[in-house]
Amino acid sequence: MEVAARKFLKQHGMSWESLDLIQESRIFCEEMERGISGRSSSLKMLASYIDPSLEVERDREVVVVDAGGTNFRIGLLRFGEDGPKLYDVQTHPMPGTEEELDAEAFFQALADLIQPTMDQEKADRLGFCFSYPTRITPTRDGRLITFTKELQVRDVEGRLIGEELGKRLRRPVAITVLNDATAALLGLVAVGHRDQRLHSIAMILGTGMNTSYVEYNASIDKEPSLQNKLGSNVVNLESGGYGRIPQGTADRLLDQKTTNPGEQKMEKMMSGAYLGDLFLETILLAVEDGYLPGKPFVQFQKAGFFPTKDLTGFAQGMPSHINVMAEAAEKLSPDQQEFLHALAKGLLRRAAKLAAINLVGISLKMQKSDPVIRRLHLIMEGSTFYGSVHIQHYLDAYLKHAQLNTGIQIERIKLENAALLGAGLAAFARENDHE
Repeated sequence: MEVAARKFLKQHGMSWESLDLIQESRIFCEEMERGISGRSSSLKMLASYIDPSLEVERDREVVVVDAGGTNFRIGLLRFGEDGPKLYDVQTHPMPGTEEELDAEAFFQALADLIQPTMDQEKADRLGFCFSYPTRITPTRDGRLITFTKELQVRDVEGRLIGEELGKRLRRPVAITVLNDATAALLGLVAVGHRDQRLHSIAMILGTGMNTSYVEYNASIDKEPSLQNKLGSNVVNLESGGYGRIPQGTADRLLDQKTTNPGEQKMEKMMSGAYLGDLFLETILLAVEDGYLPGKPFVQFQKAGFFPTKDLTGFAQGMPSHINVMAEAAEKLSPDQQEFLHALAKGLLRRAAKLAAINLVGISLKMQKSDPVIRRLHLIMEGSTFYGSVHIQHYLDAYLKHAQLNTGIQIERIKLENAALLGAGLAAFARENDHE
């Protein structure tokens, strides 16, 4: 039945086999070039106004925040002789994930979560990692473009995140806003990989997805203020919005049920906010086509939601007493169970190939700026990536395959709390402007 599942996925445009890794990577690279030059592109290519070679002051504490798609984390970071030390980290639900909020309630909720840490220490700097499409200003505040990941917050688009937050904190603090992928890349620099900073990529694959890389200022045509400035910049692609990957039937059906139809196409094909629901849409298509009976899946159809963790757990063979899809699969014949497992693994394999297309596309762009590049360092962050052994295995395999064609080795590195470490490093960016 695995052959039947592969045929079914191909018929509906949902197969990893329909994506040519190198060809799609070259198209991705072209879209990057359009975006970085200021031409129309589905990749926003946003400058962070942070040079990864920035210096930090030793034995000085900063407040660090990671506002993600699911969790809101706060902590303190001190850079000492032995490197950065992160402590007093607290995790809360991200405001807007459990109930709808307006702008005033949203910013007040952020301030209320941060204030206890501010009161605990006299830190005068705050690095704020904000995991939503945001245009960073030359002063390193961030103007929200749009919320993604199904966050339920209204009337915030166009507002400056740092300015609005600062108004609601009880004492002044210098706030540096940066994106999650930018923060993850800077995390690599923060722990001592400074010699690798020009050859680094970061990918977030959690509730949402995004990537960043380091670009020479002279190559960022869309930002005239950087053209004559020596050095480099971390560039945030906002790659979840990439729109030149062909969608399949289930992709289109899911897209129409989201809060932002037609947007964030790549994110909806591979990130944790959507992969579980995409699996459910694919199952319902298989029911329509006669491959599976409908009755075992009625409960999920009525709920209208299927968690990605249950998809990855099912694909990894979790037993029925801890996995709801494995429990439903017990009502199927052995052939139907094999078909269902093949669908799950197929979607995860496609997600891995989409991640590889993103990363190989970036490597091709970096090679154009620096033709001698032969090795890049990749920092991966995100619960969807580390929660799926299939995505990890297939991504590594695709990157090795691409190396045979491009000559560029992409070495994957795991770093705990990369976003918080990078947010702490970014908090010193303002000080470096005056040195």
